[in-house]
Amino acid sequence: MKKMFFCLLGAAALLAACSSKPAAVDLTGLTSYYVRADGNDKNPGTSEAAPFKTLARAVEAAAKTSVKKITVIGTLVENVVINETDSMDNRPQKIIDATGGQDIAKALTGLGLATITWSLDEHDPDEILITGKPGASGPERAVLTPADQNDVTLGLTYSNLRLEHIEISGVNTTKNLPAVVVAGTLTLAKGAKITNNTNGGGIYAIGGVVIMRDDAEVSHNQGNDNVGVYLELGSVMVMFDTSHITGNKAVAGNGGGLALSGSSLIMRDNSSITANSAGNAGGGIITFTDTKNGYLSQITLYDEAAISGNSAKLGGGIFLQDKMVMEGNATITGNTATQEGGGVFGVTDNMKISIQKLDAIQGNTAPEFPDHNFDFE
Repeated sequence: MKKMFFCLLGAAALLAACSSKPAAVDLTGLTSYYVRADGNDKNPGTSEAAPFKTLARAVEAAAKTSVKKITVIGTLVENVVINETDSMDNRPQKIIDATGGQDIAKALTGLGLATITWSLDEHDPDEILITGKPGASGPERAVLTPADQNDVTLGLTYSNLRLEHIEISGVNTTKNLPAVVVAGTLTLAKGAKITNNTNGGGIYAIGGVVIMRDDAEVSHNQGNDNVGVYLELGSVMVMFDTSHITGNKAVAGNGGGLALSGSSLIMRDNSSITANSAGNAGGGIITFTDTKNGYLSQITLYDEAAISGNSAKLGGGIFLQDKMVMEGNATITGNTATQEGGGVFGVTDNMKISIQKLDAIQGNTAPEFPDHNFDFE
């Protein structure tokens, strides 16, 4: 069920190829670097009239200066690895508080309620923002698509990156590669979309942090297993505002919208996982236990978070092997299973659920156990 992508290291050559030192540039008053496909990496990159050609070159410049914003104009056909742009202060155990303040994925005793211990609106001086022009259309709309289908489009290793007003799409590989690999911290914010990638799906996080906010979306990606977002090895995902994972499809396997392998999900506000599907289990979400590495998976839903309109053979909404907490007005409703567990299908003795409102899981459909197949604690 797991995917391992060693291609990330090979793609680092893209950065190395762009590592020549530029001439000194006056950055006084500069708020952004600029990138456009018809630019030149020998340009200063400090204006729309003299943009860089590649995102890799712009990231290199931003990582070495105080200017942490990059504005993308139009479509960039490129595979990019961003490596070590921060001090690793934003690892999962730093932003999440669970039982005893541990990394939530390794909180092996008790259920615990995961909470965020710092404001996600705080400005992080190490974060690099890659953005398109808000409201841009036609040839100026920001899109990142791969030049090499045998590599990921965007890879983060120990980096801190935010995407706004940009789409990552067009991955169509026979090697089951995702569009984005995260081994650092990735924030998808206003106007960010990971969409319409086939075979390998949207995002794969391995020991990383993925934050979705401000209407960001992971949508309409397709593959065999673990398609929309796949979190592994203690990764943490936080969804809030009105961010959503929608329309993703695991054609023959598991995990249409989101898969957790020894990792953790926190959903709050009006975030949603909707209209995803899987040929087997976990149309909306599937969880796995990573006993080899000592990780459990945990889902925490609160405020108005919603899991709805998803479908699978087992566990239309959620196929649950570990732990789930539901607080506030969070709901699991309108999901469908063709066999069992339209809302939630719980398996293994390790599975535990804590729920505040007994009617939070209702209105789901299945031949057996339309809402859930377990008793509440």
